[in-house]
Amino acid sequence: MTEIGISELLLILVVALIVVGPERLPGLARKAGYWAGRLRQYVAGVRSEIEEQLQADELRQMMQRQEQEMAELRGLLEKSRGEVEGSLEEVNEYLVKATDAGADADRQAREDQPAGDADTDDDGGPGGTAPPEALPQGFRPATGSQDEGVKQPVGHEEKR
Repeated sequence: MTEIGISELLLILVVALIVVGPERLPGLARKAGYWAGRLRQYVAGVRSEIEEQLQADELRQMMQRQEQEMAELRGLLEKSRGEVEGSLEEVNEYLVKATDAGADADRQAREDQPAGDADTDDDGGPGGTAPPEALPQGFRPATGSQDEGVKQPVGHEEKR
């Protein structure tokens, strides 16, 4: 608003006194004060609405920036997820190949082994004890006590 100094205010009062007269001047001053207050309220309301709109615009801009950042993060997440899934597929393929190769080697070893020497139980492990002739020299199968038949390493003879 325009600023009115004391000299301008006095000039307005003198002109109003001359034009309106002394008996109607107090009522006119009240009305002028009332309308000045209403004008100030209106200006303050408009100013606050403008500030609210500016804040709303700022908030919208912030939300748009946040949404853009979230979209970028989603893209990075999808890219990382794709890389991890690709790595998992590679590992899975490797494990399948290794398992197949191990099964093929196991199958080939069983086929190469003579039929009479195969002594396995249902799970493919050794099913019985080897005959004493097949044991290395100095080893005997354990029969009675736990110590009997157990070969101790050289230099570690049992002291009784």
